Amino acid sequence: MPLISVVLPVYNVADYISDAIDSILNQTIQDFEIIVIDDCSRDKTLLIVKSIKDSRIRIIEKPINKGLIDSLNIGFKEAKGAFIARMDGDDKNVPTRFEEQLKILQENPDIKACGCWLQCFGASSKIIKHKEYHEQIQAQLLLGNSMSLGATMLNRAAYQNYSFDGSKIHAEDYDFWAKSAWDCEMYNVQEALYYYRTHEMQVS
Repeated sequence: MPLISVVLPVYNVADYISDAIDSILNQTIQDFEIIVIDDCSRDKTLLIVKSIKDSRIRIIEKPINKGLIDSLNIGFKEAKGAFIARMDGDDKNVPTRFEEQLKILQENPDIKACGCWLQCFGASSKIIKHKEYHEQIQAQLLLGNSMSLGATMLNRAAYQNYSFDGSKIHAEDYDFWAKSAWDCEMYNVQEALYYYRTHEMQVS
């Protein structure tokens, strides 16, 4: 069994997916599987992923386009690792991201989800900073999202009874944290371990 399952939903990210997967393959921790869930991409995303020859990459081709929330639920269900690392197909990781988040989770068993700060690139260069400790993260949830799901590593067993609500389009991550925040302790590394691509037209 791999230690980490990387859940990577993709849809029409042909221009970026090579960089995204490279940033996983170049991690200082190498014990992982990459679960790519393709939501019926109409560009060359799938061809590019299939051209990357690494036995740790597992591709799930959805027969019908059902959106990100459906892809997330498939990925979490298919994950075999003790930990799940989330990532989006147009973003990138710092090489030590998995190592630093794994260290937090393994050395602090009460912590079930470990996020981090995000370094924006593209249309913006700001750093998205999240509160560090669980009580702060819980309190911040009253105002907005206080964990970036795409940059988070989770204890798979702790979240096996939680899923993403298909009715919460564009807010599925907030809903996920709001439901689980009272059972699962969370923590954010106070460092940008994730490069978050910003576009002029993106929903977030």
